[in-house]
Amino acid sequence: MTQKYQLSLEHSLLPIRKQIDELDAQLLNWLEKRIILIKEVGEIKKKYSAPVLSKSREDSILMKVRNEAVLRGIPELLVLDIWNAIFKAAYELEENHDR
Repeated sequence: MTQKYQLSLEHSLLPIRKQIDELDAQLLNWLEKRIILIKEVGEIKKKYSAPVLSKSREDSILMKVRNEAVLRGIPELLVLDIWNAIFKAAYELEENHDR
């Protein structure tokens, strides 16, 4: 690649990368908000001695996000991997909250 080509490429990518960086920041904000809510759920479940795992709730969410992903053309496995990672972290947060 020539230096001129490289500079042109970087110039073309810059606004798109800026948008990606902004989306990444938004994702982190949403995750932070979700964690706060997860901790609240954990406190309520602890108060009522409810189990941490709610398989029916998890299955319902997975079906909803999988269907939405298909409608939007987002790879189904990507969405399922992301939500499964969120669920795993949520269970760990609920189990370890205030311990």
